Amino acid sequence: MNEKSDIDIQSEIEFTAGQVFNEGLNKEITLTQLKNSLKKDDKIILMAIGWLASQGKIIFLSDGNNIKIKTKE
Repeated sequence: MNEKSDIDIQSEIEFTAGQVFNEGLNKEITLTQLKNSLKKDDKIILMAIGWLASQGKIIFLSDGNNIKIKTKE
């Protein structure tokens, strides 16, 4: 069995949140762009985005069919 511990997952989410935050500095970015840039599991990226949103660190922008995120200034 190759399961990660809760601490490992929490650390991965926190680390990824930092990466997502940095990717969203001074620009709007889509989930697809984040996935391509970070090369991480979708679930971890989405959890990181959720954590950043709950902390008020990012904003969501709608561009037609796409939702983009950007770091709050």
